[in-house]
Amino acid sequence: MGCEMKDFLSFKKVGKNGYLMVPRNLLEEVFSVDKPFTEAQAYLYLYMKASFCNRKGKRPLKRGQLTFTASALAKRFKWKVYTLREFLHTLHKEGVIVLEQMPGVGQKVTMCFYEVLATGREKPTGESEQADFNEFWKQYYSLLDRQGYDLYAALSEWEKLTEEEKRLAVQNMVPYFESLTDIRFVKTACNYLRFKVYLRPENVEKMHKNQ
Repeated sequence: MGCEMKDFLSFKKVGKNGYLMVPRNLLEEVFSVDKPFTEAQAYLYLYMKASFCNRKGKRPLKRGQLTFTASALAKRFKWKVYTLREFLHTLHKEGVIVLEQMPGVGQKVTMCFYEVLATGREKPTGESEQADFNEFWKQYYSLLDRQGYDLYAALSEWEKLTEEEKRLAVQNMVPYFESLTDIRFVKTACNYLRFKVYLRPENVEKMHKNQ
């Protein structure tokens, strides 16, 4: 047992081959195997099971965290419990995850590189940047009075914007909605950002002058 350092690097970085957005239900099918998990499969399973948003309640979780019992997780991986513990403690020691004991629950794992892998960026999203995006996301779909389903994709597009573009994306949100003759054709938050719908002619002209 024991991962080589090159494997740890693949757990922390997107690499040069890009990344894919894969539905969780499809991954569940992929993990329906009769053989013991490889270390890479085990890590990917933890990543898949981590919470994609902050959760409140009796057992609150932050984005990128999950809870488990060693016996249940070892059974899922088709490993011995001591093999699972060695694997998790190795990842913890290498800074890939953070392990915490949760009385009455089992253990909690924080996936240290969740944001890096979820967004496809080598640099994790900063707290202030995440807060700005969360405010944009909440406002966008609150004004539309509907639920958004493109959070990851929208966050990825948000991170590509300059500070000025982020400001304009929020500032010109309502004017964009009001310009639509039929709200049914409103763009998702992701496409609103991707196609820079928030840029008005005067904004484009000003940006060209500043270049």
